[in-house]
Amino acid sequence: MPSGDKRRFIPYILVIITCDSHSCCLYFRLLAQTKFFFSILHTHINFNPIGVFIGRLLAVGIVLFFS
Repeated sequence: MPSGDKRRFIPYILVIITCDSHSCCLYFRLLAQTKFFFSILHTHINFNPIGVFIGRLLAVGIVLFFS
């Protein structure tokens, strides 16, 4: 993965780490988690439509499980 791809994950990771579930920034935390996982999927999964669909369902499931 090129270094530019790694740098775009940093804002999402910071929001996920700094926002707790009892604050008003829960919406932004969920948004960051979703965008973070979708960015990983976009980087690592080829653009097979079925693979992307299954990968996004998996990412949403992970986000909902950990939130």
